[in-house]
Amino acid sequence: LIKKEEFSNNIYFEDYEIKFQVIDNNGKEKFPKNDLIKLFDYDKIEERIVIRTRKDGDKMKPLGIKGTKKLKDIFINLKVPREERDIIPLICFDDEIAWIVGYKVSESFKITKGTNRVLKISFEGKE
Repeated sequence: LIKKEEFSNNIYFEDYEIKFQVIDNNGKEKFPKNDLIKLFDYDKIEERIVIRTRKDGDKMKPLGIKGTKKLKDIFINLKVPREERDIIPLICFDDEIAWIVGYKVSESFKITKGTNRVLKISFEGKE
C-alpha cells in the first residue's frame, strides 16, 4: 500500500524494483514500447496504490473494451500459463486494477488530452 504522496521512493515487490515518476503532461511524453513501463493519468488516482497478486473474482476494465472482464478470462485469452497467473503483479489504484503488469492496462486511468500529470511506472528485474 502506497499513499499517493509517497511515490518518490522505489519499491520492491517479489523479484521487481518498481519506480514511480510523476511528469507534467506536455503531450511530448512517448508511450514506451516496453511492456514493463506504463503511463497513467495521475490525477485520476484518489489516494493510494496497491501492488498485489490476483484474488478470486478480480475484474478490470481492459483498454478499448466496454465494461469489465474477469482476470481469469483475460489470462485464459492471453494464454498465460496457469502457474504464472498467481505471481503476476497487479497495480491497483484505490480499489481498481489499473495494470496487469506485462499484459493489460485499464481504460479507467488512460492518458487523454485532458491529462495534466502522468504517472510513469517502471518494473525492473532485480539483479
